Amino acid sequence: MLITTLRAEADALLEAVAVPNELTGPSRFQRVREALEAYSHAFMDRYTEDVVGNGGRYYQLTGTDSVLSHWHTGLSYIMRVEYPAATLADDDNPQYLEDGVWQGDYEYNGESYLYLRNAAPSATEYMRVAYAVPYLWSASSTTTVMAQTAHGFLADDYVRQDTDEEWQAATEQTGTHQVTVVASVDAFTAATLETNAPTAHFNALLNLIACGYCRAIAAKYSRTNDSTIGADSVNHPARAERFAAQANAFRGAYREMMGIASGAAGSAASAAQASGGFVDMDTAPRWPGGRNYVFHRNR
Repeated sequence: MLITTLRAEADALLEAVAVPNELTGPSRFQRVREALEAYSHAFMDRYTEDVVGNGGRYYQLTGTDSVLSHWHTGLSYIMRVEYPAATLADDDNPQYLEDGVWQGDYEYNGESYLYLRNAAPSATEYMRVAYAVPYLWSASSTTTVMAQTAHGFLADDYVRQDTDEEWQAATEQTGTHQVTVVASVDAFTAATLETNAPTAHFNALLNLIACGYCRAIAAKYSRTNDSTIGADSVNHPARAERFAAQANAFRGAYREMMGIASGAAGSAASAAQASGGFVDMDTAPRWPGGRNYVFHRNR
């Protein structure tokens, strides 16, 4: 899913309740990024990687010496460990380590480790580790040749357009395109960023993006003393309330599409829920982000 497509389609949703220029183009792109981040924290992707043994029980997960190439500190968590790793060509049966014999968040000297309680794989053995990773942005195959005098960009730079439609340097966290070719000081080619989030969740993401749009617009109108909007005749508090309500409606649609059972905080659905319930803390349910349980840490 291209970042430009997500913004354009979310703009179309917004047109039903407001004109798109309520927010600048860069601001709308930022809402797209925020929506993917929020979605990704709740619905993490899974990545599986083979790790060669080191003869010991500890395998570093964080820092430059991480044994997992796509580990994201603060977000990733171990989902399961297969040891020894099955050889598909030999038609091996996978052997997964049981909960309790591995721990995915052992801490030492500021770093996190995978700890194996009863195993110490040798340098000729592999374990297959499945872990959660966030959905990310990367350069797509959709490219555009740009002409801009003395642009100053280098290959692999992240860029975005400002409110005057001029291209400017950006970061991995704020860019919308990535430079692929620098033809001259006045011309370059850039690839549009895309996300690897499932296309089946496209419409749900659009509603979450539109929710972010409306929240940003509501925040703008709540600043009644803002000199940029204080001189007009718009009823700012009423408009802020209307966009806040519309934001909740878009978020409700997102939650429904994603099958999230509970209502948004403060909604009728959440208010109707029971004040308590029974949870078996020993079964280690998969909370988003790998949060710790009452008695057990992630293992």
